[in-house]
Amino acid sequence: MFQNPVDICNRGMQHIGAPQIGSLGFSEDSVPAKECSFVYGKVKRAELRRNVWRFATRLAVLRPFTTTTMQINAPLWSSVTTYFIGSLVTDSAGMTWISLIPDNLNLAPGSSNAWDCYFGPMVCDAYDPNTEYYAGDVVYVAAGDGTYAVYISQMQSNGVSPTTPAVWLATNTYFKDQVVIVFPTWASGTTYAAGNTVQDSNGNLWTSYVNGNVGHAPALGSSYWAAYPAPAQYPLGSSQYSNQYANAPTGGGAPLVFNSQQTTSGIAEWSPTTTYSAGMLADYKQIQYVAIGSAANLNQNPATAAAYWAAISNGTVYQSLVDLNTNQPPVSSASAWTTTLTQSAQNGPGWLQVPNVALQSPFLVYPLGSGPVEQSATRNVFQLPAGFLREAPQDPKAGSTSYLGAPTGLMYNDWEYQGNYIISRTAYPIVYRFVADVALVPTFDDMFCEGLGAAIGMATCERITQSDAKVQIAMREYDRIMIQARAINGIEVGATEPAEDDFITTRL
Repeated sequence: MFQNPVDICNRGMQHIGAPQIGSLGFSEDSVPAKECSFVYGKVKRAELRRNVWRFATRLAVLRPFTTTTMQINAPLWSSVTTYFIGSLVTDSAGMTWISLIPDNLNLAPGSSNAWDCYFGPMVCDAYDPNTEYYAGDVVYVAAGDGTYAVYISQMQSNGVSPTTPAVWLATNTYFKDQVVIVFPTWASGTTYAAGNTVQDSNGNLWTSYVNGNVGHAPALGSSYWAAYPAPAQYPLGSSQYSNQYANAPTGGGAPLVFNSQQTTSGIAEWSPTTTYSAGMLADYKQIQYVAIGSAANLNQNPATAAAYWAAISNGTVYQSLVDLNTNQPPVSSASAWTTTLTQSAQNGPGWLQVPNVALQSPFLVYPLGSGPVEQSATRNVFQLPAGFLREAPQDPKAGSTSYLGAPTGLMYNDWEYQGNYIISRTAYPIVYRFVADVALVPTFDDMFCEGLGAAIGMATCERITQSDAKVQIAMREYDRIMIQARAINGIEVGATEPAEDDFITTRL
């Protein structure tokens, strides 16, 4: 198996009869090392673009630009920075990487298993509690004062809120550095203040929206408690919600569906144009609040209007110390959990926070005839994903079941490519299949490595050997390898839909 770029380059040196690069790699003071170091990345990208290699195909969710779309800027990797799972960085070549491990310190991207290439969207929009997100979708939550948090969805049909704290469940398995919150069980003799949150005997959570709340058991329709949407509430608008009954607590709050299937629903961002009544919940700067009092609550900032809002409280936040952490109550498992947090990424279940990226306006000059999705009269703009090299067939199997040999089933897209963007009439997300600029050599197809080695041999042969005959040898070897790669289907070839059979068509 080829392990690194030097392995591939040395295969190319064998093709042209040149000395191989030694243990110092590209830093070696030799002609082969210098020539191969210069051409490797360039020839690799060209070979990936030349064919649709199966090992290099990826999927990404692309959403159209809106008036609030923001550009994601990943910082340059630093050897002195500790990265968490989900952290994004760029390397000196401009490639984007995502951290796969916690406590990721001084492990350079591309040189260890601590990083993988990131091929997701590089723009994101504000989280919408009425949207179910794809795995790989990226959103941000902003308070409106310049502060924000960025999240990557980890599951399909994700209707949960990224800012709702993950409530500890005995049935869940947690990994090192994951953060959970634990709320105490309601006690009849305890006096609860507004914002205090408790758990009932069924595992449902409730937030007091009055002070001096003592002896009142949490229940639907209570004048003292609002249902806190974790861990047993379906998100509004989800398929689970539409198939169940819903009751609204007295005083407002989200419609409730209690069910043994544990999930979480969203708490919408606070809006200055919404009138809140007692018991309604809002999220502001990643802190959840409950509306209190009887006065009209309009444009009252949760962080400063103490007469109108109370922060959700009474919970204790824990960070996992180990992997495979299951059924170890944080309150009593000091070896598995700690209240001393080092993980900056705290997020709801189903989401992964990206703690180190910056957002900025994309400053997009819309191509002629296009605009943000809010403009119904213009076409929409989608930015291509990180690491994009070329389009791959979007549905390679379409048309495989044909009537009497005639092609059928393939829907054509109205996409137009302009620079780094797709222009289209569609306003829906595009699940986009493409060839990516993969970089981890152990993930390469062996046939690709052989062909890349021959291509590097051709590119460097003249400088290293001054032999035109050896260039021809490398060229013949390259052609032979690519023919074999197509024969074993290492490369996707041919149309996505078979050509129409003229003979059968004329008989019809």
